[in-house]
Amino acid sequence: MTGGNVQSDDVIVISESSPTAVEVELARQKLRQHGELASVLNFLNVFEPVMQSNIKVSAEEIEHALIEQNKLLGQLHKALLKGIHPVSKTLDSSDAWVIVLSKKLMMWWPWVAEGDFPLNGAKGEEISIYKELDPTVRLFILKALCEVRADQDDIVSYINHAIKSGTEVSTFRKDKLAGDEHGTAFWYDGNATIGYRLYKEVLTFESKPRVNVKDTVPAINSQWETLATNLEEFYKIVDELSSSEVKWEAVVSRTVETNAIPILEKLQKKKQRALQRQKREQILLNGIRTAGITRSCRNLRPVNYSFDDYDRTIKEAIIYTKGGPKMKIQWRRNQKIIGKNLEKPQEK
Repeated sequence: MTGGNVQSDDVIVISESSPTAVEVELARQKLRQHGELASVLNFLNVFEPVMQSNIKVSAEEIEHALIEQNKLLGQLHKALLKGIHPVSKTLDSSDAWVIVLSKKLMMWWPWVAEGDFPLNGAKGEEISIYKELDPTVRLFILKALCEVRADQDDIVSYINHAIKSGTEVSTFRKDKLAGDEHGTAFWYDGNATIGYRLYKEVLTFESKPRVNVKDTVPAINSQWETLATNLEEFYKIVDELSSSEVKWEAVVSRTVETNAIPILEKLQKKKQRALQRQKREQILLNGIRTAGITRSCRNLRPVNYSFDDYDRTIKEAIIYTKGGPKMKIQWRRNQKIIGKNLEKPQEK
């Protein structure tokens, strides 16, 4: 992985209090134009077992965190910083993680990123400076932190052990989905938690003169485009590329249709079922609340001076406590039957 240049010509100005929907969308689109975002998501996907942070977030939530600077942004950085020794004792104190971040990255920056270190020379003003940064610069900082974290002993040991155990190298060094000889490549990556995404990368080459040398060296520029982030967008890509006369674009279409679409459809159905279950629970909860508020005194049950019902209820409660799942289900059914019988009008 290579670092990104923090110099940016098209800076998106984000409101300090609460960014507008337009500002958020513009910033999101800009983030998705950088390969650093894909690298961060890939790092969190591959090395989740090592980090053990219990931070289960989607790519969209990470984008929001970079733009809006919510609590998740701090949690994510703290989880990464805790794996870089020595661990600071002040790391968990409010926004102190920004100061720790600055100290950790200052010496590493020339090796993991390009351009000047954004928090260099802050000395006590790191927090305020960080909050004023463009979201893409915060992305470059997060990407650089992932680079430093990947160089720690536990991750190096994790990679070596996995390779010796037969894990494919492509697990840690992603292979492109398809591409051509002109520098265009498609990448596909993700998991059920982060989400799945399809990227397009275009490499361009330009000559730059060497310092104190007459000849030049080629400089490689990488331009990224996030083509698909959800099922509908993946469907669209398949339709667009399926009829392409370019051989490798047709390969992308078939690969996505075979490998990605079934996974995304399964995830979509799972989300729909979860949403329907949530709606049913909410309707049931609202019904219980309404029944408690609007109950009429005309529906009061007649008083029963017999101890039979009381004794039966106590016995069933004991059975319920000691019984297994089947017994508890049967107890609930009995309670419903008793409730219906009590609601029947009493014979005169």
